Amino acid sequence: MNELSAELSGCYTPFRGFVRRRAVRCSKCRSDNPAAKKFCAACGTALVVLCAKCASENSASSQFCGDCGEALNASTVASSNEALAAQEVSDGERRQLTVMFCDLVDSTALSGQLDPEELREVIRTYQADSAAISSTTYRLVQGFFVCASMGSQILKGVVKPIEVYRVLGQSGAHSRFEVVTRAGLIPLVDREEEMALLGRCWERTKEGQGQVVLLSGEPGIGKSRLVQEIKEKVVREAGIQAEFRPSPYHENTAYYPIIVHLQRLLDLQTSDLPHQKLDKLERKLSEYGFALPEALPPFSALLSLPEPAGYPSLVNSPQRLRQKMLDLLMVWLLKESERRPVLTVWEKPP
Repeated sequence: MNELSAELSGCYTPFRGFVRRRAVRCSKCRSDNPAAKKFCAACGTALVVLCAKCASENSASSQFCGDCGEALNASTVASSNEALAAQEVSDGERRQLTVMFCDLVDSTALSGQLDPEELREVIRTYQADSAAISSTTYRLVQGFFVCASMGSQILKGVVKPIEVYRVLGQSGAHSRFEVVTRAGLIPLVDREEEMALLGRCWERTKEGQGQVVLLSGEPGIGKSRLVQEIKEKVVREAGIQAEFRPSPYHENTAYYPIIVHLQRLLDLQTSDLPHQKLDKLERKLSEYGFALPEALPPFSALLSLPEPAGYPSLVNSPQRLRQKMLDLLMVWLLKESERRPVLTVWEKPP
């Protein structure tokens, strides 16, 4: 028995030496481990070797691929490590990053002259009246913001002068397509049938027969352009249009498309004070014949405005308040349709 054991041990001695020489890199933490080990000593992840021929995963102690029979030698391990490294590189993504740096002029000198409380008051009352951006950032936001060139400027720490733009305010555009539309579109071609269908639906709507149209299809086939064409037709015929579009930046903001629509309808400006926005809302609700004690508090809460003085407070549960808000919004749309035909556009989130 001892001789047999010794013979078997001798047979596997070269393999054991090979196992000790080769190392398997952990796919999670990138640590090198002896191939005899089943789990990474650094993070505990199961160790595998990728077959160079079929890319199948094999245990670190395997001599041959279990799927195609390819020998798993030292070069296979190297190829596996290179594949993992290449995968890590390919998973990366290069993105444009804009960093805003705010510098209070002479703040270092002020901090030596004032005590912390006084310096805090100075910083609290300090307000910058403008924002400046580089030409790279300007190209990204062009159309969404109104900007004016400030020419080439020499900035601290930057060797070469750079073109700087001053941001004057928002343009009012809420989508890239809207920006392109303002710049001008080429004539629509090969969409006569679709436009005829939308035109017939709009004519029935003007006769009092409500219509629902679903536009669906792959990105880039012209859905937004069809909507733009029917919107322009509605405007030419003095109809009312309301758009409700989602935003990936406001996924956690409830009723965001509705809030944006109301802000446009009420002509709320960022420079308006809260009480001025509340006055605009009150006048518009009165114009549409709403009972202010019933409608003003919910709409004020929806638009994040102060609670109106002299009106009952909101004491309903969130579920009842939500239903009340939906009922008021439906009534508002119906009141709009009593004046003129209404086209509403609802865009599904991507």
